[in-house]
Amino acid sequence: MSELEGRSFTCQDPDDVLFFSTAMRICVNNKDLELGYRVYNLLEHGENWRLLGPLYQQSSFYRRFLNLLCMMEHIDVVLTWYRKLVPS
Repeated sequence: MSELEGRSFTCQDPDDVLFFSTAMRICVNNKDLELGYRVYNLLEHGENWRLLGPLYQQSSFYRRFLNLLCMMEHIDVVLTWYRKLVPS
């Protein structure tokens, strides 16, 4: 992650859209909250959000991120993220 942070990426292969979803799945499986936040911050950098892919992959990423937060974070933090990420 250290090499990737702060960089912007463009999709060059159809499978590139699997990166963020797979990375977040690894974070959840390892219960690595810090890495989850780092992956999310990489997503937020520049136009990296375009690598989320179609809607079903986007929802998979955010579902995994919220799942990780629910497992590892205090409820106040979870609710703050929930309000930010889940449309009303």
